Amino acid sequence: MARKLILVLTLVLLALAGGLEASQFDFSQLLGQISPAVVKVIVSYDREGRTWAEASGFILDPQGRVITACHAVIGAFGIRVSLRDGSSYPASVERCWPDDLEAKLFDVALLRLEGVSTYLPQNWLGDSGSVYLGETVFILGYPGPYGEFNVAQGQITARLPRQYITMDERVYRLGYIFELALDDRGYIDDILGALDLEAASPTLAELARLVRPGMLLIGFEEPGLDRAFCGTVAEVRSDSVGLEEVNCSTLFSVDRVVKTGRRAQLDREVEFLRTDAPMNAGSSGGPLFNLSGQVIGIASWGRTVELEVDATGSLAGVTAWQGANFVVPSAVIAALVASSP
Repeated sequence: MARKLILVLTLVLLALAGGLEASQFDFSQLLGQISPAVVKVIVSYDREGRTWAEASGFILDPQGRVITACHAVIGAFGIRVSLRDGSSYPASVERCWPDDLEAKLFDVALLRLEGVSTYLPQNWLGDSGSVYLGETVFILGYPGPYGEFNVAQGQITARLPRQYITMDERVYRLGYIFELALDDRGYIDDILGALDLEAASPTLAELARLVRPGMLLIGFEEPGLDRAFCGTVAEVRSDSVGLEEVNCSTLFSVDRVVKTGRRAQLDREVEFLRTDAPMNAGSSGGPLFNLSGQVIGIASWGRTVELEVDATGSLAGVTAWQGANFVVPSAVIAALVASSP
């Protein structure tokens, strides 16, 4: 009996070892199949062709449509896309113009390569809805200061709903909610409560049940981080919140709520994925693959937000800087592509 047990255990261990070797071999084969369609996106700032930014992306179809991150190419003067085989093409922007709210909201850009005269490799979109927490994924792209091709492995660690404020042609990602006590001149007497939406992950419906008229909301412009939005709640519905814009400068400099007279809406929500696979400058737009070789998202950016409070406990400002490890799901990419001309 003992000999039979030892034999069975030996066979199991050999099978497991063989499975690991097969898995490693399969991954190597898979990488060879999917990497030719992963591209470097080089963005020029002016007519002299000075490099403004570098990002990653992937070829969506053999005709030369490319997916990358909107924040990497918006406002570009010129774009050139390089493939792993050494070929490169100029590219035009089909989605991700300054007035394209959907592309800015999703952080997805659709490019088209120009002068394509040959059949191009492509990657296939998978189903991000079936992704599970703990699933093994890997990001391909060209990160770092030298933009060398790189493979980064990790896991899916979270699904994160994010809410957005829209006003005119701008999109702001909601970051903070405050409940304030104001005097009769609009000055802040006290901060009664605060909710950091970078730490919490409520849905839009949950936020609509949480907020009340007079509460202060602060958001940051997407796809950049150079502009903040401040506004107070004016109207609450089950699926949206009406806001009155507040002068951010006055709010942070003298603790006074001064309304500008402009209105905005908190009415959009996008679910992002988060991964612990490392991302760096240049990773933006890089495809996130599952082990079947399907693209289940692209690397976007996270954001670190810090609330500045002075010695008296008053609001002094809010700063934000680029973080990492957020992923735009493939379902969002597919929706944007489907709505494109």
